[in-house]
Amino acid sequence: MQSAKNISKVLENGEKAEVFEPLPGCITQVVLPCGLRKVDIIVSEWMGHALFADSLFCQVLYARDKWLVKNGLIFPSVANLYIQGISLDQELALGKNMQLWDDYVNQTSLMTENCLVISVDLNSIQDDIEFQRAEIKMKVIQSGKMSGCVLYFDISARNARGQLQKLFSIGPNAPRTYMMQTVLFLKDDALVIQEQQLLFGRLDVILGYFAPRGVEFSLGIWAAK
Repeated sequence: MQSAKNISKVLENGEKAEVFEPLPGCITQVVLPCGLRKVDIIVSEWMGHALFADSLFCQVLYARDKWLVKNGLIFPSVANLYIQGISLDQELALGKNMQLWDDYVNQTSLMTENCLVISVDLNSIQDDIEFQRAEIKMKVIQSGKMSGCVLYFDISARNARGQLQKLFSIGPNAPRTYMMQTVLFLKDDALVIQEQQLLFGRLDVILGYFAPRGVEFSLGIWAAK
């Protein structure tokens, strides 16, 4: 759901520019043109940092419930949020008084296998998910000191046949994109871990805590004895 001005720039040189009519304004104030009451497709780059932070997630759900026809399509519609243990220079974050920041983590920094923490399907999810809690279980793949975890996601869409097709990922094993990953540093000292060890934890994601599009994260990690 880009601004009407940006969409106009994209469409003005296209062959079918005359069939599009950008509508400026907040999604809750937009009125469909030509007496339309429903739409067949919703297209939005709704994903934010760590999927939910500063995202258009709630706006897409609003548009879905108000305008999308039964069995209509949303692109992209499915997103999976993952967490993975990493080893990074924590002093960089502590020097900025930060426990969370956006960065790109490559494969050499990975200390554990990944763990799926949240899966979202915009076709069916409700708009009252202010709180998400995920249990974490990860196997260590590299001995050393784990200073935090990285959050990243992939997105998919269902075609007209209902088949799920992956569109892209911002994970450490995928090509780098303009969308950054989110790094959560441990509050205490780095966790000393051993290869094949199991790590357990809990990730809480609270939507709209500080602002309508803000997110608060709470992460706890511990090693199995």
